[in-house]
Amino acid sequence: MVEDIYDPLNEYISTFKDKFKKVADETFNALADEAQVDVEANRETCRQIYAGEKNLVDVSGRITMWTILCVILWIAVVAGGAVVYVKWNEFPMEHLLMIGGGAVLLLVFLLLKVHPKLKSLRTQHNELDNKVKTLKEQAWNQMAALNRLYDWDVFTRMMSKTVPRLEFDPYFTTQRLADLRKTYGWNDSFNTERSVLYSHSGLINGNPFVICRTRKMEMGEKTYHGQKPFSGQQQRRVLMESHVLCLTQKPYMLV
Repeated sequence: MVEDIYDPLNEYISTFKDKFKKVADETFNALADEAQVDVEANRETCRQIYAGEKNLVDVSGRITMWTILCVILWIAVVAGGAVVYVKWNEFPMEHLLMIGGGAVLLLVFLLLKVHPKLKSLRTQHNELDNKVKTLKEQAWNQMAALNRLYDWDVFTRMMSKTVPRLEFDPYFTTQRLADLRKTYGWNDSFNTERSVLYSHSGLINGNPFVICRTRKMEMGEKTYHGQKPFSGQQQRRVLMESHVLCLTQKPYMLV
């Protein structure tokens, strides 16, 4: 005999939490068997996706660091060249040679090391990105048959299997609403001027219940001020006018 539920919170903590986990595992395993999904293959694909995304983050960070270094070195090269050009007659020749030589060395380093490294990293990033996209598409295809088996009632069926005294209606019917009003004296005046986003109804311990989420809209007023100058052409003559747009007490929606 199934016992009634008088303290749902304590019952959930002591009994139904672990039971629901077991029911959920059994339900999804049964769906996977029905869909004939290769779970291990999908896990391997997901593992490759996570590894690829981790590598993408690493490569993106390295691209950022090398890009910053590239910018700094180019600034140093330009600054060194500018100093040699502007201070040609002011600085000693030794100093000019040191500055110019340093700028040349930095330029060689940029062209032979930094730019090729950036190009290689960007190529690697694009290849990794394409690989991850391909793997994600493969993962979706692997799970397509299972996803097609999901429907609106999967969760409610698991809930009813976990809690035998809990029954869900396929949808909230007018008969259920009439029963709540007539038998249980339910007052739904709170629903005036509200829209129902979703609802669940059913029985718990043989008593009807309704769970719903509503949204209420209210009209308000707000004062807007603004101006926008514009020009217009009329019969080969350009008219330059400035108009001020003032709107007051414009209604808007409060959600």
